[in-house]
Amino acid sequence: MKYFIAENGQQIGPLEITELTAHGLTVNSLVWHEGLPQWERAANVPELHPLLGITPQPPTPPPFGETIQPEPQPATPVTPVNNYSMPQPAIYVKPETNTPGTIGFILVVVAYVLFWMPGVNSILGLLGLLFSFIGLFKTPRGLAVAGFVMAMIGLGVTLFILTTFLGSYAGWNFFFPFLE
Repeated sequence: MKYFIAENGQQIGPLEITELTAHGLTVNSLVWHEGLPQWERAANVPELHPLLGITPQPPTPPPFGETIQPEPQPATPVTPVNNYSMPQPAIYVKPETNTPGTIGFILVVVAYVLFWMPGVNSILGLLGLLFSFIGLFKTPRGLAVAGFVMAMIGLGVTLFILTTFLGSYAGWNFFFPFLE
């Protein structure tokens, strides 16, 4: 038998009876299965008692000599107090994506892999920086931030290597004439 459970105002299911505890089944949880006219508290569904740790109490007999009066039944059917409807099929919600941020991150990673090709590396790094910067203004930002930080580090390393190379080639006094 498949069960449905109300969790945070949403109906979850269909679930096997063993899966209900994973969804926070308590004695006050609202549950439904085929055959129930309405949503019920889990404590009112006998087959859920073992999951809830409820042990059936044997009925206590009336005192000797008293007659048992049946409990009065309501004249009108009880209407459900909750506003849960019958279970509906689950609706898939597509997660948000940040395409420019993802593209920027991938370009920066490829630029890092192609570090030995300075021209290609620089172009990919700058494109990755641009796309990651654009991605910073969209959500989710995770890959855009990672791509932007990696691109800035790569740009800093490239400028350091470039100035070191040019400094050794042209002489340090070209860049720092005040050191003479």
